[in-house]
Amino acid sequence: MLSVANAWELRKLGEVVSKEIKGKAKANMIGGKNYYLETKYLNGSNPIFVDSPKDVEKDDILILWDGSQAGKVYHGFNGALGSTLKAYRPKESGEFIYQYLTRYQEKIYSSYRTPNIPHVVKSFKDEFTIIKPLIKEQEKIGIFFKHIDSLITLHQCELKSCNY
Repeated sequence: MLSVANAWELRKLGEVVSKEIKGKAKANMIGGKNYYLETKYLNGSNPIFVDSPKDVEKDDILILWDGSQAGKVYHGFNGALGSTLKAYRPKESGEFIYQYLTRYQEKIYSSYRTPNIPHVVKSFKDEFTIIKPLIKEQEKIGIFFKHIDSLITLHQCELKSCNY
């Protein structure tokens, strides 16, 4: 049984992030010193580099804001944020928030997008709730699930190379 001091807290996403970052169009960025964070790159394609200030850190949470996969969540990147994405800077553990959001990915798709042309609703960070423990537990949980994700990816690669 949890004591009151160790109880998990129900918070809105906006309460557990300190900053919201809006993406910008690549057309306005010339050159190549920072990664341009766009969905192609986030999903494994080769990077594009731009001369634009890096505005996203590795612990920030990225959410695809527009398009057929609007609501998809990313984590672990740094660079200049692309126009179809938003980033949230966590107050505590970004890995925990990322794991929590990916756990509820289908809920984001079904409840926080516009029906016709997929777009995450503007009130997402004010409506989406997170149940969060103390920071030490957040860090342990985030690391645990990141390790599980890595093992799954490793085994999927092994299966693909063996043609199962």
